Amino acid sequence: MTWRKVTAIIISLSFFLVACNNITTIETEEIRLMNFQAFGKADGELIKVISDENEVKMIVKLIDGASKESGSVDMPEGDYTVELVSEDGEKEAYHLWLEDAEAKGTIMAVKDTSTIYTLSKNKKEKLRTALIN
Repeated sequence: MTWRKVTAIIISLSFFLVACNNITTIETEEIRLMNFQAFGKADGELIKVISDENEVKMIVKLIDGASKESGSVDMPEGDYTVELVSEDGEKEAYHLWLEDAEAKGTIMAVKDTSTIYTLSKNKKEKLRTALIN
């Protein structure tokens, strides 16, 4: 096998692995921003509904860009919960920690409170701005 083929295979596998690293699993049409109520639940007070296609895509891209962290999780109460809703009504929700100016952002799937994902401070601020403003 030539080096060209090996390089092409490695690049293809890299793209495949990056594409499979998404946190979200549904085709999102709408995002509902809520106050955090409790771990494992998405029933806080509704703050905002986002349905603009470009805004939804940007927010989902920021969430999917988070990095999975290993180890045990012991988190304080979150700042927000977002619920992603597909066109056919399928839902998935995430708890968010975005308000601490000195910390990275943190994301936790409502259905898996034993795993967290982190965002750089820059991406956290972009996500916070997109959701709150």
